[in-house]
Amino acid sequence: MNFIFDSFKTSILLILSLDGEVYHAVWTSLYTSVTSITVATAIGVPFALALAVSDFPFKRLFIIFLNTLMAPPTVVVGLALYGLLS
Repeated sequence: MNFIFDSFKTSILLILSLDGEVYHAVWTSLYTSVTSITVATAIGVPFALALAVSDFPFKRLFIIFLNTLMAPPTVVVGLALYGLLS
């Protein structure tokens, strides 16, 4: 139990000491998250709107396919993208 308390205490001290590495890590994480959300929204919302208002052959099959793509855990998707990009 002391390990958890010590880790929490160290993290608070790093934050309060305005450690540059901590703020760089936080900034990088926030920048990456906001950028990815913005790109996903810019692509996803118009695509979903077009899918919702249009009728085309195999629309139900296409929706099932899109729902299937959401099923794998994010770790699997991340590893696949890492393998593809590296």
